[in-house]
Amino acid sequence: MTYPSEPYLRAMSEASHDPITMIRSDDTIILWSPAAERVFGFSAAEAIGRKFHELIVPEHYHSQASAGLERFARSGTGPVVGTVSEFEARCKDGSLIPVERSVSACLVDGQWHAVGILRDISERKKAEQKLRAAYEQIRQQQEIISHDLQTAAKIQETLLPFAVPPSPYYELAWFYRPSALIGGDIFSLTPLAEGKTAIYMIDVSGHGVSAALVSASVAQFLRQKLAASPDISPTEIVRALDAEYPLERFDKFFTIIFMVYDPAAGTISSCNAGHPPGLLIRRDQTVHSLDVGGPPVGLGDMLPFHEEVLAVNPDDLLCCYTDGAMEVEDQAGEQLGMAGLTEVVRSRRDEAATAIMAGVEAAVMGHAHGPPADDVTCACLKLKKISQPLTSNQKELKEQP
Repeated sequence: MTYPSEPYLRAMSEASHDPITMIRSDDTIILWSPAAERVFGFSAAEAIGRKFHELIVPEHYHSQASAGLERFARSGTGPVVGTVSEFEARCKDGSLIPVERSVSACLVDGQWHAVGILRDISERKKAEQKLRAAYEQIRQQQEIISHDLQTAAKIQETLLPFAVPPSPYYELAWFYRPSALIGGDIFSLTPLAEGKTAIYMIDVSGHGVSAALVSASVAQFLRQKLAASPDISPTEIVRALDAEYPLERFDKFFTIIFMVYDPAAGTISSCNAGHPPGLLIRRDQTVHSLDVGGPPVGLGDMLPFHEEVLAVNPDDLLCCYTDGAMEVEDQAGEQLGMAGLTEVVRSRRDEAATAIMAGVEAAVMGHAHGPPADDVTCACLKLKKISQPLTSNQKELKEQP
């Protein structure tokens, strides 16, 4: 095998874009390529014969380098030999530049020599600095967004019935699990005149901030509408919503089930606008679906909205939920489904409202393989006995199947 002669080696060093240097084990420079002259500013005549570390290495590296050179002279090994590392190099004009070095050892005439390929990485460092600055800016912006989302989530929570006082007419329990930090589901109760209570659940299409903003707007609209017209019927409410929230306003539609419980009359009036059917589970375990109504809100009078009025009895259970509760999927991709959710509720209907919802939440979240893809909201009212005589009209309603 033949090895390149000195002219070839010199030609290689002269052709290299990166500086190439060679030192003896006593740190004396014996090769200083043209690229080294260009990068560091020292000519070959100025560099050859000088100590490498004294020439371009800042003083704070010298003690460490001295120990490494002693080891290198004995064995050809050292902390930087056979590695690629970075250090700051000093140029002739006194400036410091970041340099990447790759150091190899070779034995020539019984003496260890080190060959270094050096690369000026100033541009890379500038790019890294810009990247770090951009990342920090993004991190700060993300922190602001996260804080704003948390604030929005807290505001949205105020729309949920945390502070509803105990009622002599029913027990209330519910749970809410947003798929993101904030979601488009809203559930609330509004006490009306003469002991009546409005109960509604909304599910805005989509997720996240836009859905949450629409749900908050709808909740505010309902509060104002019910305060101004406490005797308004479920159908009238849904028609008003459909007129106020056309699809083109927010590019969103939503479903709603709106109910009014009248304990004196012993009735539930409801209008379901495209929402999953509410469940009225009687004491004998029979289930009535609250599905009379019409299409989702925002589609612009595609079909008329209708209302149903049902007689209810003490100990009847009313349950409503969003589609996220029945669309949770297990590991095999099977949804809990409406039948599965109905069975979970029906099997626990004799328990207290809080126990029913705790069991439903455990069943829904237990069925889900990973975080749910949609917001999950579920609520129930366990009706209480009303200690007053029925009117003839109430008796007729009670006799309905």
